[in-house]
Amino acid sequence: MMDIKKATTQQLLNEVGDRGFTGIIKLYTQNECYELILGNVFTWEEVKGLEEYRLSNEISQEKLAKLLGVHFCTVNRWLKGRQKPSIIQGRRIKKLIKGEGGNK
Repeated sequence: MMDIKKATTQQLLNEVGDRGFTGIIKLYTQNECYELILGNVFTWEEVKGLEEYRLSNEISQEKLAKLLGVHFCTVNRWLKGRQKPSIIQGRRIKKLIKGEGGNK
């Protein structure tokens, strides 16, 4: 059994994923909050990437919300660090940033 106090964040994430966990777990470190849902992690760095995408493409938060199929307030909460995207929203964000689309 793993000693949680001595384990790194990545070790904890691997351990939880290996056991087939099928819920939500949040791991907090000094600098990050990792949310694990069915083995997937969406970090705050990826949320920052969304803001970089928005600024580099010169689109408003409202336009970004439409592209992702969410409300403007949701995008605003993500970008202000008040809320993290769900796993489904995270997948949409990754596709949009990769240029694979969004809602038109």
